Amino acid sequence: MKRTRSIVKVGDPTSTNFVRFKKIGGGSLRIGGRIIKRNEVFEADPDTIPKLFMNTLIPLDAMPVKKDEEVEEKDVDLGYSLHHRGGPWWDVIDKQGKAINERAMRIKEAEDLLKSL
Repeated sequence: MKRTRSIVKVGDPTSTNFVRFKKIGGGSLRIGGRIIKRNEVFEADPDTIPKLFMNTLIPLDAMPVKKDEEVEEKDVDLGYSLHHRGGPWWDVIDKQGKAINERAMRIKEAEDLLKSL
């Protein structure tokens, strides 16, 4: 008779977002008082696994999406603005006050460059 291993649950038992993983890297991984060896399948909360060891694991189930990882489009001010150099000449400067254009530009060219950023 062949001996089979049951799937090991690691982490907080009250957590509902357990994901099945398979360890593919060499060595052993210690999580929650358990030793996970190579090619072993186990269930764990992704928050309990150190980020350093995630490259040695393959998730067998879909990973839960966290709210802070969701992509949201926000208006982010990159800090670029127009600076009048004198006469008809303008510069586009960043937050540190450094001009990003090589030569001074007319107002129309400077506004177009600012919109493209």
